[in-house]
Amino acid sequence: MQQRHKPVRRCLACGKQALQIELVRIAKTPLDGVIVDLGPRKVSGRGAYLCKTAKCWETGLKKGRLDHSLKTSITPEEKETLLVFSKTLN
Repeated sequence: MQQRHKPVRRCLACGKQALQIELVRIAKTPLDGVIVDLGPRKVSGRGAYLCKTAKCWETGLKKGRLDHSLKTSITPEEKETLLVFSKTLN
């Protein structure tokens, strides 16, 4: 029997490749803005992935990499919300 394909994604901060389930997806939605996508079903919209480390989240947010990947400008309130969320991952 063949094994099922397991999707691999790349962290936009450190560039490490990992299984999709090991990374956290951040999505830009037309209605809600930028949100963390934790559900088993993916939220529709453009997405980017980050490792579950605070260092990657800080790099992704402070250097504008997340803005570039999502092709949008992230508001300071959204950045603060994402940083607070990153503290809960450790």
